[in-house]
Amino acid sequence: GTAKFTQYAVLFDEIDIPEKIVKYFLLSLCYEHQIVSSAISIPAPVYQADELAKRGMNVYRELKNCYDELKNLIPNLPRLPIPPEEYHTLTNRLCYLGSRLESQRVTA
Repeated sequence: GTAKFTQYAVLFDEIDIPEKIVKYFLLSLCYEHQIVSSAISIPAPVYQADELAKRGMNVYRELKNCYDELKNLIPNLPRLPIPPEEYHTLTNRLCYLGSRLESQRVTA
């Protein structure tokens, strides 16, 4: 792959980091992918966030497709579409904190 300088905007700089340092720090993150040792085109955390968002969307779509079957099997299944005020509750139900999966790697 080829790493490219990421376009960014610093909104607030509390510690007065020079722009050049930020630029090279973000570039160095392109070499931190968990699976490949060569550079990827965007910083690894951005890539991982994008992949996790895709995964979340796929899970949500599947939930919508199977909702009628699942509502009989899973108690307290949230109604669809999920209203914004229930996102926090749903996030807490789905997160790994406090579970056996908390210390497991899920992004590779």
